[in-house]
Amino acid sequence: MLDKLFFSSTEVPMWPRPPGCPADELAQVLGEHDLLDEDCVELIGALRLRHQAGQPLQLQAHALALRLALLQDEHQADLAARMGELRELQERSAARLLALQQRVNHDTQQLQDCCERLDALRAVHARMAQELLAGLHAQTLHAELRRMREESGNTWQRPALMGRAFAALSQRLQLRLAQAQRRCNDIHGVMAAGYGAIATTFSLPLQAQTPPPLQPYMDELTVLSGAYTRHLGVTNLLRLLQPQHQTRLLRMLQSRLVRLFNAATAELESWSHALWTPAQTRLERSRERLQHRHDSVQRLQLATEELQQRIGELEAQELLEQESFIHAQRLLGRLENVPALLTGADSPHLQARAA
Repeated sequence: MLDKLFFSSTEVPMWPRPPGCPADELAQVLGEHDLLDEDCVELIGALRLRHQAGQPLQLQAHALALRLALLQDEHQADLAARMGELRELQERSAARLLALQQRVNHDTQQLQDCCERLDALRAVHARMAQELLAGLHAQTLHAELRRMREESGNTWQRPALMGRAFAALSQRLQLRLAQAQRRCNDIHGVMAAGYGAIATTFSLPLQAQTPPPLQPYMDELTVLSGAYTRHLGVTNLLRLLQPQHQTRLLRMLQSRLVRLFNAATAELESWSHALWTPAQTRLERSRERLQHRHDSVQRLQLATEELQQRIGELEAQELLEQESFIHAQRLLGRLENVPALLTGADSPHLQARAA
């Protein structure tokens, strides 16, 4: 039945249409926005048949006007209910989005402040670690060995002075290892205090790793010193007079000392890097969680925008439906021999509301 009521876009021009059968234009106007129900279709069909037969149209026009008024009320109530639900959902989404954005912004600022505190602590640690490792560096060890050679004198004086120079070297190296241990403890104290303050302020639990003990290296240096002291004793005086033996002994001593201090330096470097491993891991996790929350905020914002767009579409649909109903009422007012039913206080829309 609907196929008979509608015309193609090429056959029906945009309304208002020239005078003709209003039933066809009613079908076109109301059908464009799906405002027809079965009763309206039957009434429009009856109007068309009575118009073609030249019969009076008052009763059918009046019935159609009343039906359109009721249909308009139903559509307006449905649109009002849908827009009410959407606006309520929009208000809840806006409140949730605002609260989530505030929390994310607060956590972002806290993470930035925490990173600044960690950067300051990292700078202090870098300076102290540089001082720590500088005392055990290979260049420092070579400088100490050169000083021992200078204190040993020339080749002929060296057998008598080498023992004393080596004893002084051993004491200086022991002192460097002891200073390195104290600096390790100082670094650990600074890092523990810094991590504690960060944990209290930003709820980021961090713990400084305990420094490695350097006593094993000090004991090994003591054993090495005793062994070379025996080599430099009176029993080996004749061998020490030989330049080749002096050179070989000094090379062996240098090789042993370099291995010992390289091992101590490597362990301290590993510990120094390990101090930052928990902080870096927790910062990366915090950044990942914060990024996920930023993504959630963006998704919620997109959903809010889509909701606003849907509300705008419903408002536009409401305006179009109102225009369609108003135009349909005007068409009914132009029916042949139909009194002014659709204007003023006798409007079928108002009559239906009064009923």
